[in-house]
Amino acid sequence: MRPLNKGFYFGSFLGSLVVSLVLGVVLATMVAAENEVGIAICVGIILMTAVYEAIVFVVMIHKMWSGLKGVGGRLSPGEAVGLLFVPLFNLYWIYRALWGFAKEYNSFAARSGSPSRVIPEAPLLAYCILTPLLWIPYLGVVLAVVREMLLLSVLGPLVDSVNGLPGVGDAMARVWCEPAWPYREGEVVV
Repeated sequence: MRPLNKGFYFGSFLGSLVVSLVLGVVLATMVAAENEVGIAICVGIILMTAVYEAIVFVVMIHKMWSGLKGVGGRLSPGEAVGLLFVPLFNLYWIYRALWGFAKEYNSFAARSGSPSRVIPEAPLLAYCILTPLLWIPYLGVVLAVVREMLLLSVLGPLVDSVNGLPGVGDAMARVWCEPAWPYREGEVVV
């Protein structure tokens, strides 16, 4: 499995947050000015940003569980992601997919003798708790920002921990170090 790119995930989540906040302010001014076209454009871009962030989040969950599967993770990557799409059940499953990953990884780290590399569980638990509360009018906007900041605060250790799992990055190291074709010493390929 290829290692997770910390810059990509951090940039995606932070970029989505910034775009949503800026467009939220623009949307408020469009509503005040009763500009229907502007409102439609802002809402469309905010929805596209939310879909992009959801895709990145689901891919990240899949890659996290793929890395842990090699050392005895209890959930398959497909199960961790797939059950997030079941309505209402996903409010429970986010705990298993995100907070449960941190708990399983920390258990693995303790068993393998590397307790220095742990994933902070509290921010991920808070992220899961805040998820269903985003539907509260007005308060949901503030909670969405807090939830995103919680994810950003734990993203570095999370990505580093997944990249430190056995089997993550090994295949890519072989691809870059071994030639893809047989060659003779001194042969120049054009």
